[in-house]
Amino acid sequence: MSVRPIETRYRGHRFRSRLEARWAVFFDHLEIPWQYEPQGFTIDGCPYLPDFLLTDCGTWVEVKGAEEELDHDLMFAAARRLPRKGCKQDRGPRLLILGPIPDAPEFGDLGWIGLDVVRFWRGEVPAGDRSYACTIQRGDWQCECGWRVEGDDPRGTEDLCEHLAAFAEKCTGAGEVVHVDQWWGFGRYGERKCLRVLVDTSCATPASNGQGDWLSPAPDEYVDHDSKVAAAYVAARSARFEHGEKP
Repeated sequence: MSVRPIETRYRGHRFRSRLEARWAVFFDHLEIPWQYEPQGFTIDGCPYLPDFLLTDCGTWVEVKGAEEELDHDLMFAAARRLPRKGCKQDRGPRLLILGPIPDAPEFGDLGWIGLDVVRFWRGEVPAGDRSYACTIQRGDWQCECGWRVEGDDPRGTEDLCEHLAAFAEKCTGAGEVVHVDQWWGFGRYGERKCLRVLVDTSCATPASNGQGDWLSPAPDEYVDHDSKVAAAYVAARSARFEHGEKP
């Protein structure tokens, strides 16, 4: 006997599962603009329909209720192939993966897996009797000589050492593409209009080490606690949809 999620109506949308509707309640509680299933794609030959698009930070969202429902390879491919959307403030991950609504955190914030891709270039620049290894990726330029520049593209400025300046002139190709996975939290979203990276969680992301549950959030008790986010988790968990659209 097969078990299917209960379709749920909320705010004029017919969600494929109650869990998706609960996340919509969560977003609304934090005044996060969202679109539900705005566009489908073919990712490496497979049809894929992201559940949400968070328009403030340009982040696609995948919601799953159980680990066995989540195709990890498809998630990596989607993070690489999904179109990059515009954002109002800082950009979020290309793809955010959300699971069952957890209990509200009493301290800090909860991190969810966010996947993205970064193009980078690496090589060596000869200088005198030796060579210096250089790497360039989005917002981070480094040279083996110890020079490092973070932020906007510094080409044409005096911020680069001679090795990085010479290497940048050669970086005309597409570069290499690598996956980046981090924990992302919703704390202070009302102030920032974007997600925030959490770096003091209790563990590395399962996407990095190949072990663990992708749908379980990781707590970071060292960041500022946001009572509005905690209230949003409570509202989403307690939402009832049986008698109309108001949870």
